[in-house]
Parts: sequence; structure tokens; C-alpha cells
Amino acid sequence: MKAREIVAAQLNHTETPVVPYSLFVEAPLARRLDAASGTAWRNKVQPHVIITGCFDTWDTLRPFGEGTQIDVYGSVWRITEDIAHLETPALSRIDPSAYKFPALADFGYADKLDAMRETLSEHPDLYPVGSLGAGIYELLWRMYGVEETLIAMYSEPSFFLYCLDKLMGLIIGFSDVIFALPVEAVR
Repeated sequence: MKAREIVAAQLNHTETPVVPYSLFVEAPLARRLDAASGTAWRNKVQPHVIITGCFDTWDTLRPFGEGTQIDVYGSVWRITEDIAHLETPALSRIDPSAYKFPALADFGYADKLDAMRETLSEHPDLYPVGSLGAGIYELLWRMYGVEETLIAMYSEPSFFLYCLDKLMGLIIGFSDVIFALPVEAVR
């Protein structure tokens, strides 16, 4: 069975010879594994899924000041080799009611669609999955800070719900784009 068929069978609750998996290894970890044990581990990790998408916050970063970057939401990040640190959340600098949420076009996805289709076509034996990027909670804390978001859930429910509503509108737009790709699932 091909990887794509194995995933489809498992989703239909059919026993398969192996359990399908998708193991995403971020670049810094991959470099450390390469340094510690060579590159042979890469041949042992045989994915069953090909994931493509274009709406992750990290894909929108651009230089902003000394050693920092800014994302499409307006949050400022300091990125080291292994970690991203939220320096200034977008919603901490302004009156939240005056904040202008990014539009779908701000993610530059139109320029990436052909590359995503090509990536999927290069792996016909893998199960194709479209990625919406971060979840709605992750998007909000990236704009407001982790602690602030958790506090707002309790102490400012109307603000929290307003933000969720705006972000949900974006996620629906992300979904429309991803569903137009030749994918069989979305995450």
C-alpha cells in the first residue's frame, strides 16, 4: 500500500500494515540531529502525509528594528536560532478597539498557490493535507501575549469574543483558499 492509501484506510477505520504518521522536525532540531548523529535519521522518517499551507504567522515576518521582526498582525518578535520571543504584542501598543485586523491578501498567499500545488503534485503517493497555520487561540496570544489572552478570556469576555470573531473571519478565508487546493484534509 502507498502512504496515501494507508492514511485513507486508517481514516475509514480499516486496519493497515503500519500506523501512518506525520513527523514535522523544525530546522533547528534537524540541524542538531544532523550534527549529533549524521543525516541517516532523515531516511528513517518516512512521512505518510504532505502538508502545505501559507497562513502561518512565521511566513509573514519581515525585518523591524535591531534584531527584531514584525508579523502581519503587527507583533514584534526576536528570533534566535531555536526560539521566537514575543517582544511587543500588537494589541499592547494600541487601543484594541482601534486595531485593524489584517486582510486575507496581507498574507501574500496568491504568490504561493502555484508553489503549494507543485509541492502536492511532487508527492502523489503521500496523503495531501492543507494547513491553516496556527489555531485561533495561538493567533490571539501572538497578538496579545499569552498571559494577557488568558486574563482577557475571564476579565474581558466581550473584547476576547470580538477578537475571536475577527480571527474566525480570517480562518474562514484561509479555509476557502486551502479548500481550493487538491487536498483531502485540512488541519
